[in-house]
Amino acid sequence: MGFQDVQTQNHFISTCENEQLHKSGKIQGHGALLVVDVNQTVTHISANFSQFDIHGQPLSVASAAPDWIKELAHSASKGPYVVLRAGTKGSYFDVNVIPFNDSVYFEFYKHQDQFEVADLPTPPAEVNKPQLYRKHLLNWVQKVTGHQRVMYYQFAANGDGVVTEEVVTDKELGSYLDLRYPASDIPQIARNLYVQNGWRQIVDVDEPDQLVYGNYQSLDLTKVDLRSVSSVHKQYMANMGVNSSVSFAVVVAGQLSALITCHSLARRWVNLPTLEHIRLQIDRYLVVLQRDRSLRHAMYQSTCEVHFASRSSMSSEEPTIAALFGTLKREIGCDAIVVDRGSLYEYYGESVEESLLTALEKHMAKSGQPVFVTDSLLRDMDTELLSSFAGVAAVALDPSSGQQSPRAIYFLRKESQINITWAGNPNKPAELTTGEASYAPRRSFSKWVERRLGHSESWQEDTRHKLLYLRRMISHKGGLIPDIPPQK
Repeated sequence: MGFQDVQTQNHFISTCENEQLHKSGKIQGHGALLVVDVNQTVTHISANFSQFDIHGQPLSVASAAPDWIKELAHSASKGPYVVLRAGTKGSYFDVNVIPFNDSVYFEFYKHQDQFEVADLPTPPAEVNKPQLYRKHLLNWVQKVTGHQRVMYYQFAANGDGVVTEEVVTDKELGSYLDLRYPASDIPQIARNLYVQNGWRQIVDVDEPDQLVYGNYQSLDLTKVDLRSVSSVHKQYMANMGVNSSVSFAVVVAGQLSALITCHSLARRWVNLPTLEHIRLQIDRYLVVLQRDRSLRHAMYQSTCEVHFASRSSMSSEEPTIAALFGTLKREIGCDAIVVDRGSLYEYYGESVEESLLTALEKHMAKSGQPVFVTDSLLRDMDTELLSSFAGVAAVALDPSSGQQSPRAIYFLRKESQINITWAGNPNKPAELTTGEASYAPRRSFSKWVERRLGHSESWQEDTRHKLLYLRRMISHKGGLIPDIPPQK
């Protein structure tokens, strides 16, 4: 990547992160928006509101909210949306009523009768594993939405996204399965919005936006699904050949873990009741996912507790000690374990250069963090040390418990040649269009393979959890870790 390419990329990422998506002052045209304050006064109204012919009653900014609006707000207390019969021709509307920031937002959609959506069928017992349940869920989502492609877009620890599951109705559309997307494709500001909302729907990327009249500065569209689409994201969808989409957030422990994303080549609208129904079924999947994670964590903790059960047996019985480190090596997944006791290093598995361990010790001390995990020491430690090891999962310990107490434990992985299959070249995510201030996302999403050197295999997503639990266990035992026995 040349200097100009780097400048273009950095400016593009900075522009995306600083874009106030919730402050656009516009909405998509397939719905209408009305906002009232605590005094039941209309503060904002979309330019297309009168076209929806709701009660045939004109409303404007600063006018008093009519009684039917007050009734809507009361009805919504029983659920996230209501169906309203409110049109001069007896038409129906789906209304999403959103209390937010001392105001109430009303999203109006013309009611569209879609076939009754059945619940996600309860899968057989063998499907009650996350990866199998996920496939089961995506097939169901495709059927009820009618979109041509449904993907499970898993976020990696560094923010990149990987398509780990996919359902496609037509093989001619190609496949995105196992393709990786750079973190900049979904900026953090957009991820924060996903966490706060159940879904995000774009019905027609080519449809003109509708202005929202009222005080522009006070209009916050954070919780409004109708909010307009960023010009950068519109271009991104156009470059992919996608006209409509809907994405559902998979939130684990308050963090955005993944997206279930649906794509269609033509305009497509999924009505409000169906969207809400899908969200409830995703909640069922989350129960399966969290139950599986809890089970795996419990098994790891139980295994550690067996080895830590008796301090006296640990300090006297070599097989118990060897089993402890053998378990850690297997559970964390590494080629070597090193216990740093300050004055000396003890090894389990392959030996490690002391120069690397010294550099790791300094890095941990400087960061002040209890855990450090990387698949590229050259990248994240800014070191030029030559070593056969490229990745480390390190946990700092409290050495105050005694002279024998270790300072840290390092789990190291050897370098591997890593091939990453990207959806397009991630080194060129942005392009200049017209003028120095105009940027657009990359045009190509063709498969591009990066052969990455100086990296180890990526660590599992629960590695940090395992290290923190190990740290708590050692602290509970007074900081004592037995000497590593000689390996035979």
